[in-house]
Amino acid sequence: MAPTPMPPEYTLSSENVSQVPPQDVITEVVYFSIGGGTDDRDCSHDYEKPGLGYISKSTYTMQPILMVTCGWPAEKNIEAEVLQPDGNREQMEVQSDRRGRVVLKYMVPWDGQTGTYQFRLKRWFKSFEFSTGITHPPGPSVSLSIDRKQLYFFQFEPFEKVRVFLYDWTYYPRFAGWFEVKMNAEGNLVVDNTVESDERSFAYIAVGEESGQVVTNMPDNATVTDMFCKGAPLPIKGIQAGAVVEVVSETLSAIDFDRDVQIDLPRGTHLSIHTGPTCRDQMYWWTGTIGDSFQPWYIFPEGSGEEYFIELIE
Repeated sequence: MAPTPMPPEYTLSSENVSQVPPQDVITEVVYFSIGGGTDDRDCSHDYEKPGLGYISKSTYTMQPILMVTCGWPAEKNIEAEVLQPDGNREQMEVQSDRRGRVVLKYMVPWDGQTGTYQFRLKRWFKSFEFSTGITHPPGPSVSLSIDRKQLYFFQFEPFEKVRVFLYDWTYYPRFAGWFEVKMNAEGNLVVDNTVESDERSFAYIAVGEESGQVVTNMPDNATVTDMFCKGAPLPIKGIQAGAVVEVVSETLSAIDFDRDVQIDLPRGTHLSIHTGPTCRDQMYWWTGTIGDSFQPWYIFPEGSGEEYFIELIE
């Protein structure tokens, strides 16, 4: 199920996407994390009975929920029922593929009910039930429609300017351009999206002048850092996980992550970047270790005002 498409106020196309990132953002914002959780969205092993292969982490209205169930008869019609929080039932029919996999996509409208949604799939004597909770976003929200043809912006500031950064996830993560939009009087906006296609898929990060950073449809095994820090000096290009930097100030005040104590690192100290950045006190902060060591981990700023505390060496 998908909410009724809304009238668009802007059209996103390849012609109005800039390929040159602005100087005040860090574009290397995504990296893959390792392990955790069960993810069998391809139904890669045999199932004796229907079971859940994957469910996306989306829990908000207007955020697409992807559900994969496995163990069904191949290429058969499967009855699906959604029990909404108020007790109303929604019926639909889906089809399993040749591996016995059923893919179900669902989205609760912006003004839809919040609470627990129960899903029941059934064919003859085989059935499977599961549920997920839906709440209203507590702050600004950006979402991509199920058919990927519209972007929805909600709960930003009235008339706020918002920069939107595209990341192409078709084969490997890479920055693909950015564009700027202006919210309407309600702080909302609907954008027709023509850059999506069967061959290319994108993730989106919005940065509002007042509301800050909002991420949508990023893969579950990716982590997004702060790509914009208001008031911070222009980011040093190239600093990212795996980079090595050198302390160029007389001393660098860092925080020992494990002991939560401050320590001064002298000029010339080499630090290997592991994670970051995060924005705090109008500065970009990185996490890393000294040289080739694995611990302790230190949290340290990149620079403040017009002064840089570190520089990239490799």
